[in-house]
Amino acid sequence: MFYEFIDSDELDENIIVSAAGNIKYVADEETCKKLVKAFPMEVMNKASGVTVSQSVIKLDASVPLSVSISQLEEKLKAERNKPNMPLEVGYMGLERARRTGGVAVNFKKNRKGNLEAFCESTLKKLNFLIKTTRRI
Repeated sequence: MFYEFIDSDELDENIIVSAAGNIKYVADEETCKKLVKAFPMEVMNKASGVTVSQSVIKLDASVPLSVSISQLEEKLKAERNKPNMPLEVGYMGLERARRTGGVAVNFKKNRKGNLEAFCESTLKKLNFLIKTTRRI
């Protein structure tokens, strides 16, 4: 997804590291702004629940690359500790699903006969489970 987003490929000379979801990329200012602003949203829209941590440092020719990468790693550690904002709207007046905290989109009766709120993802899982168990 990263390569599609920046319109490049694995052979790009600006890539320092690209393995196991860890990407270190040397970018110009415009590409950097685009990555910081839009890439996390793109990832979270395609793969809900995936956490994107990103950090930026300015490279200086007088500083060795290894020192710059160490600085970047320190900033990334701090960034990973910040909570992600959910993509769904979270107004205070909306009902929430107890299990996931997502916005409730449907209500079903539980075993005790009480109404239980379900978020969209849990409802899809439940409906799939019901559909597959009826086949058996």
